[in-house]
Amino acid sequence: MRGGEWTEKFLEILRQGWSVSKAAKGAGINLKTVWGRRKGDPEFAAAYDMALEEGADVCEDVAFERGIHGGSDKMLEMILKARRPEKYTDKHKVEMSRAPLEEAQAEFERLMNQVLSEDAIEEPKRITDGTDRKD
Repeated sequence: MRGGEWTEKFLEILRQGWSVSKAAKGAGINLKTVWGRRKGDPEFAAAYDMALEEGADVCEDVAFERGIHGGSDKMLEMILKARRPEKYTDKHKVEMSRAPLEEAQAEFERLMNQVLSEDAIEEPKRITDGTDRKD
């Protein structure tokens, strides 16, 4: 099947919010055909991206409708996290510091020797590069 014969059908299905696989199947082609065309045809790639965005909007509208009228708190939570991540996503702060390699290797060897000798396990020594000091 030539590109013009399946392209509009494929893009229309994609615009409806279906997956790329479903759109390809509905247009009577395989995914390899889609990826090849997308890679080699910038005009098709742009139309593909636009159809995918339109389809995502359809899915978002359906999710919103279900969240509001279907009473799904989880659906509303997902939509809010997607639309306003700065306000509704969970925030975790991770701090890292880097210890000198020799000190880290020495501590690793000490712990390994302890494990291998089956001595009483001591608490690992905290090693840092000094950037976390509060003085």
